[in-house]
Amino acid sequence: MVLFLLARVLLDFSRSGQKNLPQSSPEYYIIQVKKGGLASTKQKLVSLLDHELKFRASFVRTEANGNVRIALKDSTLVKVIEKAFRSTGLLIVHVPPLAGATVPQTRILGSTLNREDPDSVLNYIKMQDSKSIPTKGPPVSEAFEARDHQLKAWLRRLQVMRGSKGGATVLTSNGAALETLKPLRLPAALRASGPTFASGWECVGPSSISVDQFNQFNGFGPVSARITTVAMADRHTMYIGAATGGVWKKQDNVVDKKWHFLSRSWGNLSLGSVMCDPSHPNVLFVGTGDYNQGYLAQGDGIEMSIDGGVNWTHSSDSLDLPLGHAPISKLLLDPGDSTHNQPEVLIALSGLGPDPNSQQWIYRCENPATAAGFQNWTTSSSSFYGAFSDGDIGIPNPTTHARTIYVVGHRDIFDPVIFYSNDHGATWQESNFQLPKYPDDKVARLAVVASKSVPGVAYIVDPNARQVFATADGGENWTATVSDFPGDIGSNTAWQFTSYNCYLACAPTSEGKDRLLLGLVDLLTTTVDSSTVAGSIFAKKPVNMSWTSIGGPTFSQNGGASTHNDQHSAGIFFDGQRAPSIVVSNDGGVFILDPDAGTPEKQWTSLNEPELMLTNAYWAYSPAKGQILTSTLDNGAVRSSDGRWNFVLSGDSGICGGDGPVEFALEYLDSDTHKVDANYTRNGWSSLFSTACPIDSSESQPFFPAAAYSDADQTLYIGTNLLHFCNLTDDAYPASGTSQVHWQVDRKAPVISPLVSISSICPVQGLSGAVFIGLTDGTLWSKNPSTGTWAQVNGGSNSLPAQGIVCQCSLRGNSEDLIVGVGGQGVQHLWRCQNMSSPQRTWTAVSISKDSQSDVIVNCLARDPRSPSTVWYAATDGGVFMTDDAGQNWQNISQPTAGIGLPPLAVTCVQVNKDGELLATTFGMGVFTIPVPKLN
Repeated sequence: MVLFLLARVLLDFSRSGQKNLPQSSPEYYIIQVKKGGLASTKQKLVSLLDHELKFRASFVRTEANGNVRIALKDSTLVKVIEKAFRSTGLLIVHVPPLAGATVPQTRILGSTLNREDPDSVLNYIKMQDSKSIPTKGPPVSEAFEARDHQLKAWLRRLQVMRGSKGGATVLTSNGAALETLKPLRLPAALRASGPTFASGWECVGPSSISVDQFNQFNGFGPVSARITTVAMADRHTMYIGAATGGVWKKQDNVVDKKWHFLSRSWGNLSLGSVMCDPSHPNVLFVGTGDYNQGYLAQGDGIEMSIDGGVNWTHSSDSLDLPLGHAPISKLLLDPGDSTHNQPEVLIALSGLGPDPNSQQWIYRCENPATAAGFQNWTTSSSSFYGAFSDGDIGIPNPTTHARTIYVVGHRDIFDPVIFYSNDHGATWQESNFQLPKYPDDKVARLAVVASKSVPGVAYIVDPNARQVFATADGGENWTATVSDFPGDIGSNTAWQFTSYNCYLACAPTSEGKDRLLLGLVDLLTTTVDSSTVAGSIFAKKPVNMSWTSIGGPTFSQNGGASTHNDQHSAGIFFDGQRAPSIVVSNDGGVFILDPDAGTPEKQWTSLNEPELMLTNAYWAYSPAKGQILTSTLDNGAVRSSDGRWNFVLSGDSGICGGDGPVEFALEYLDSDTHKVDANYTRNGWSSLFSTACPIDSSESQPFFPAAAYSDADQTLYIGTNLLHFCNLTDDAYPASGTSQVHWQVDRKAPVISPLVSISSICPVQGLSGAVFIGLTDGTLWSKNPSTGTWAQVNGGSNSLPAQGIVCQCSLRGNSEDLIVGVGGQGVQHLWRCQNMSSPQRTWTAVSISKDSQSDVIVNCLARDPRSPSTVWYAATDGGVFMTDDAGQNWQNISQPTAGIGLPPLAVTCVQVNKDGELLATTFGMGVFTIPVPKLN
């Protein structure tokens, strides 16, 4: 766990942007992680760690005793690590610029020891290995433990973030800033013109995915992407904010009842909160950044519109709002009371920033819908800081006419805090009540909601305690309720992922009561009389709550769910005349809820309509125009045919692909069952066959293992630190539907430590037995088709940079011509060799930018099958680039000469199908296509 956290700190710190990166010093540090400190996660996370650490480390070395040694050239970064880990289980050696200039300082478990050189200190560590030294690691967010599948898949993916002056800071896969660009301007190393495109990019989905028989965890459907926030402006108008897909609007009282995308001009489509002004339906505020993904989904301030989303004002365009890139977890609007001289106030809660040690505050602005008001922000005092996960505003006090504002979060990673304000957020008080301290291995997301019927009454859910607390005095004191949760809600499954999916909402009833909604994996509801609750609290009597599942329950192993799992938000509108309108969002999109409608089928209505182009897509493969196989977050693998999207498999899907009639889709590596389920077909998924690739617990455990299919010998490869393979030949494809394939391990492949993983597999299509594999340690290996033996090929007359291999692309039928993409910073990221079999092989840089300090990491490279030697397409975090002269010059084709361009999302995968259609896969808005001209 310590090593995982160390990697997280290194990566998060580097993502704060170039202006915040410390200057390298001539000195360096050795950080040694005790063996016991990484035992719990060594097998599960080593692939990620070794790959990502190389971005900021001089070397990462696994010693004979199992300890891991990391050298860093960054003194400020070391201080960040020290503070974050409190020196627990770490030993840090400072090596001065000149030998003997200073005495290296060694810290282990908080004590300081003097040694003259690093080797002496390492010898000391070896002696300590035999002693009983506590190596208990610091706490880690459950989002990185239980939901690490989506986070790990996106540690190398960041959006193009808009700078404070409207430019764009292009971030590399490791988070380092490349350069600040004006919108749509290209780096100097790129040419400004190139091939002419007849049309623009078209978003083709997936959207409105049909669930069919896959409703065990997906509900009645159709489903779309993860929606983090939803707001109701009135009974007929709603806004949703997608995790990485911007703001969308829908009205059901107009002729055009479709969803409309409102964020086309934005620089950041990652959203955390949408808030509507209840008195002015056309006024709305949007907080950017996705708090659910912690440090990884950065924010970019606040957007405001006073005309229903037609035009926007960005906070950083008009003022220096000190939010940095911290996500906005919640926006709260206190409508004020003009008759009592109380202003309208917007409260912004900031969450986990890119610097894990940065302090986040509560931000406040009066009269926010005015130009002057939106420029006048203040922050809470320095004593009121934390990572704020939620907040809410109560109804007016009949005496003071003020509303109590409640805010919850955590401080220093594991200390929960409760703040409240009775003067519109001008000053804050910290509650004397202390929620249970977080366990060392888990940080959950606190949620709070205020009663909509009784002032001074509010409720908090603490997932760690699995308990709901209530207050009747405006937040100073809290009482644990006696909650009767149904069925398995008390189980571990129901309370999983609560740093990712946990909220409370309150819908008033016509009887003057409060209907509470509790979103976990499942969605629960209870109706309470808050007056009775207050009376019980003051009388020191038990407060009883009886909760009912209206989600399915989504975690049930028997029968189907009613709605998709993993709840995120609820938007409620109540005018006192009719029952409240309730819209909820989750990992499956957005749904209308009528909890009084009777049967589950009548309670839920999906709003995931075809025009809502939102999907958290990982990979895509297209054999021909109109046929696309896509793997997604929490919505499995889906296949399109004639515009209709259908499930192929459920859950989290990994790499998908194919060649010829064979298509495959992998599921994630299940560390409990030690296998990767591989699903494949030969007939367009009319028949599906599944085979489980066994992964031993001693192997590296990448959540989404590298995989590839060779059409020459019909072999499917999966990589951990071992190379697994199976043959999908005709005799392994029986009519009975039970797969007969047998998985094997290539025992002639290089022996790789479990601290290293295969990060890229590249079979040479059309050439049986020819395969290249790239590793996270930067080595590249080639298999001899004749002998089956392997040789290391990252060297030659010159060598590839010693960085992790990100992608490869070979020439069909030719094992001599290989293009390799590497990670890291300060290096050229794309290289080509045309004499791979020669011991004196020559590597030539064909990178997008010829300046190694500003080059772009390529996530995926595709050759145009019509001109594969010279015409290539590159997927990057800054869009899609192409070359028609074998990498001498590159053009950014994210904004083509005709039609619309790509949204500002990282592109993870590109492919050109046989019909000359280029596909670009994004994590947020699915797959985009554009016809590309045939070039010589």
